[in-house]
Amino acid sequence: MPRSIVSSSHSRSASAASAARSVPKAAPVSNAARVPGSGRAPRAVDRVLVELRRHAEAGAPGGAMPSVRELITELGVSPVTVSRALSELTRQGVVVTRPGAGTFIAERPRPQPRSSFDWQVVTLGAAPVVSELELLVGEAAPRSLVLNNGYMDASLQPAAELARAARRVLAGPGAWGRAPLDGLLELRTWFATQAAPDVRASDVLLVQGGQAAIGTALRAVGKPGDSVLVESPTYLGATAALRAAGLRPVPVPTDERGLRVDFLDAAFASTGARVLYVQPCFSNPTGTILAPERQAEVLRLARQHNAFIIEDDYCRDLAYRENDSRSLLSQDSNGQVIYIRSLTKSIAPSMRVAPIRRSSPAVDTSTPIRR
Repeated sequence: MPRSIVSSSHSRSASAASAARSVPKAAPVSNAARVPGSGRAPRAVDRVLVELRRHAEAGAPGGAMPSVRELITELGVSPVTVSRALSELTRQGVVVTRPGAGTFIAERPRPQPRSSFDWQVVTLGAAPVVSELELLVGEAAPRSLVLNNGYMDASLQPAAELARAARRVLAGPGAWGRAPLDGLLELRTWFATQAAPDVRASDVLLVQGGQAAIGTALRAVGKPGDSVLVESPTYLGATAALRAAGLRPVPVPTDERGLRVDFLDAAFASTGARVLYVQPCFSNPTGTILAPERQAEVLRLARQHNAFIIEDDYCRDLAYRENDSRSLLSQDSNGQVIYIRSLTKSIAPSMRVAPIRRSSPAVDTSTPIRR
């Protein structure tokens, strides 16, 4: 090979080696610089982002950021990597780019003073403690089995049948018209036949679910400050409705046969209560059924003390046997019982329909409340 060619080739190789030695190398990535939780070293753009953000935080708003050329030299990365990092910081509002001038630290947003709502505490008073009702209707934890609200599992609800029935009803005449204040006559008639033989549709008031029915009945026969006798333990939703109406719940002991009637007479006498709230059929939360002989005694004591009985018959449709327990209403001949039924537990949680069978004095008081 000619000497001149060999000499030229050797010279080019030496120049390339010399140029490679002159380019600064990126600093090696230490274990401390690895991406947390991944066990891998960060990408070059991540490393540039860290350095640029550190520079921006140390500088003052409006200050110049290092040029692209300086960053390439300092960090040993490509122009594309620097450009990507600057674009990301611009998107985040950390820096701003001014064509022909360079990249600068962006103005930092000034923290806005937080509004004070302390005046509301004075106006509204102390915040209420979480109510019993909130404990019942609050969201359950994922994959948990809720036992305190009494709703059937979603797999048991007749969702398909309800959807078909709803489509038929909504397509029918008058579906979007104004409903009667007391509720649809056909539905009130059906509830009346289910309640007791002598109940008429005109005795029935429809409201938006059992909880609304309890509140309506309590306000119909009680005044704020009055005592109301309840089973102990009793339905949490009932105690929430009592307190919302300004009424005072007075517990009466129970056992495996239901309400202890041997304590009931003294409770009426000592408190002056004129209302008893009771769930004779599958009481919540104990699940007990009020024994037949105690049902008769409850009705007798209510007559003796001129008291109303609010019978919450929320679960009758779920009885395995038809005659597990007679309702107090079916045995009442003196107008003591205000009877509540509900479709929420037996059909679906969103079936918010409940009837109230009103005894004569309560008719004139519960209807205006409903309206």
